[in-house]
Amino acid sequence: MPRSRFHQSFEWHRCVVAHLEADPLSVHYFVLYLGSAAIAIFPLRRVVRRVAGIAVRTWESLTHDHVPLSDFLQQADIVADSPLRTLLRALNREPALRWDVLNLDRSLAGGPAMSAVSRGRWPLLLARRSTTSMYFDCSSYDGCQERMDGHFRRNLRRQRKKLDQRGRVEFVAESDPSALPGAFQEFLRLEQSGWKGDSGRASAIALHDRLRAFYESLICGFGRNGDALITLLKLDGRPVAAQFCVLHRDTLNILKIAYDETYAAEAPGSQLLDELLRHCCDSPHIGRLCLTTGPEWATRWRPEADDVWNFAVANRTVRGLIAYALQAARIRASAVKRRWLRPGK
Repeated sequence: MPRSRFHQSFEWHRCVVAHLEADPLSVHYFVLYLGSAAIAIFPLRRVVRRVAGIAVRTWESLTHDHVPLSDFLQQADIVADSPLRTLLRALNREPALRWDVLNLDRSLAGGPAMSAVSRGRWPLLLARRSTTSMYFDCSSYDGCQERMDGHFRRNLRRQRKKLDQRGRVEFVAESDPSALPGAFQEFLRLEQSGWKGDSGRASAIALHDRLRAFYESLICGFGRNGDALITLLKLDGRPVAAQFCVLHRDTLNILKIAYDETYAAEAPGSQLLDELLRHCCDSPHIGRLCLTTGPEWATRWRPEADDVWNFAVANRTVRGLIAYALQAARIRASAVKRRWLRPGK
C-alpha cells in the first residue's frame, strides 16, 4: 500500500489485539488472494449486538476509545471485483461466519473502506461523517504559521514570553529505546495530574492496566525501529507538557497529549505543539504531522483535515433489514434535530 497509515501497520494491530480487545478470539483476519498474491486483508471483530431486543450478527472494524482510526488493507489499483463484496459473499457461504450487519467505523476518507463503498451500488448502505482527522503539511514552518489566525499567532507568542519568564524552556524529542520508558513515566505523571486523574474522570492511562500495557507495547514495537517518539516541554528541567507519537512512513502521528494544568495561562500544550511542528518541518524524513483526531482546540491552528466516516452495510436477512431500517430512522431523526437546533432557528 503506497499510502498506508499507522493504523494499518502490523505493530499497531499486534498491540491493539493483545491489549485492547476484551475477547481477542473474536478478532479475525480475512485474507483475499488473487492467484497466489494477497491483495486485501480485513481485520474484523465478530460480535452480537442487540437492536430493539433482536440479536444482530455483526462484523465490525477494530475500534476502541484509544483507536482513533480503523480500516482494512488493500493493494492499490485492483482490477478484480470489489474485495469487500467478495469477502461478504464468502462469509455468507460459511454458516459459522454469516452476518446481518457489517460496521466499518472510523474510516478515513480516501482509504480502502471509502473506496470500496464508493464503487458500484450498495442498496443497504448507511454512511455518516463522524469527525475529521487533522494534519499539518510539514514542507514549511512559515507556511504553517501563515495559515493560523493572526490573533491566535500573537497569543501564542505572548504565552511563550510568559513561559520564558518563569524559567528555562527546553524542547525534548525522545526516540532512543533506552530513554523512552523514562519519558513515558513523565508523560503518565503529567496526564494523571489533571482532570483525567483520580480527582477527575479517572481516565488517565496510568490508572488502567490494559491501557498502560497497550502504550508500553507501542513503545516496544514501534520504538525498536526508532518510530516511537515522546516529546517533552521542560521548564527548568521539569516536564510541563508531553506528547505520545508514532511515526509511520513520512507521517508523525500524535496519539495522546498531556500538560501541567498549573501552567494553563502559558498554554504549555500549545507551546509543545508549536515546537514539534517546527521540529517536523526541519526534518527531511517527516512530511506530515497528524493529530489523528479533529479536536475543537486544534481549529485555531487551521490545519488541513480529512473526513472520517462510519459505514454500515446490511445483509438481506430479516435481522439485517430490521437493523438497517432502525439505524436509518435514527440518522434521519438526528439530522432533523440538528437542523432545528441550528443557531438562528
